[in-house]
Amino acid sequence: MTGPRPKGLPWESDDDRKLLEWSSSGVDEAVIARKLRRTRSAVRTRKVRLRQAPTGTEISRLQKFVEQGTGGECPGRTAYTFNGSLLPEPTRGFDWRPVAGFSVSDEILKDAGLKKVFKAAILYGYAIIGPAGYGFSPS
Repeated sequence: MTGPRPKGLPWESDDDRKLLEWSSSGVDEAVIARKLRRTRSAVRTRKVRLRQAPTGTEISRLQKFVEQGTGGECPGRTAYTFNGSLLPEPTRGFDWRPVAGFSVSDEILKDAGLKKVFKAAILYGYAIIGPAGYGFSPS
């Protein structure tokens, strides 16, 4: 084979959640790798990165989530996190849904006040903005 080795698929927040859930439940790495269609090495590396992210020792990509119901209705909460599995329970009847195409730089240019929200996400693992605007983040 010539040329660069193909890279694996990008990790989705649902993959991260499953990885953390299964590994904390004692599921063997080989089983997790098979279920996620990854190599054992990829699982081991991702697990280390995920466990480091909340402490700030490694900065991965900031993600944006919105609460949404099955019919598309939104109660108005928006969350920012580096690890979707850290988010608190959504409002009853809703799910946290990742926002595709989210760009930190574009958001900051639109609203400089988000700098404080992003800082809270770095410090606490996530930050949430309620329908009334800024003000709620983890205690």
